[in-house]
Amino acid sequence: MMDHLTPFERHDLFNIFGLFPFSAMNFFAFGNRNLQKPTLMAFGAYTVADIMWVLTIPKSVKDPKGIIMHHMLSLGLLTVPTLLPEYRHYAVLTLTAEFNTWLLVTKRHVTWKPLRLALEGLFYTSWVGIRLVLYPWLWSRYFTVTLRNIRNGLWIHPTIISPIVMGSLCLMQFKWSWDLIQKYVLRRKKKGSD
Repeated sequence: MMDHLTPFERHDLFNIFGLFPFSAMNFFAFGNRNLQKPTLMAFGAYTVADIMWVLTIPKSVKDPKGIIMHHMLSLGLLTVPTLLPEYRHYAVLTLTAEFNTWLLVTKRHVTWKPLRLALEGLFYTSWVGIRLVLYPWLWSRYFTVTLRNIRNGLWIHPTIISPIVMGSLCLMQFKWSWDLIQKYVLRRKKKGSD
């Protein structure tokens, strides 16, 4: 049935059909604390499945090492809100990036131009809002919580890893943003000047 699809396209379908329901679940978890833990567990299951997919079929993504590193960092960050419910709202905010990922993958497979343009607009807007504004803000919150815990004498506390992991995720977002700028802005300018 899917024999005609490339490994890349199969992985995209896995993400399209896996991330959309998860993103909807994450959206509803904003206002419902009872949904937050199941949402984190669903994300953990999706992430482990995706790691296994990429390890098994590395050709299914452009940067297998980068994806696996990102997923491992995400799972590391997930340990804190899983252990400490008072931090779950930060995790729910962090996981909004998965909707952005869904937009990225989905827009590659939409051929109807008006819908593709709408998805691209949503993708780039949410990329800036989530990955370049929200993520650094979340890093500052994780850092503040960690400092507060250290000041209160909690040197060994799960939140200690949060600013390190979130900082690493922020650096990855900045690197990927620079890659996008190079790909779509700088190369177009270069082509226009030729």
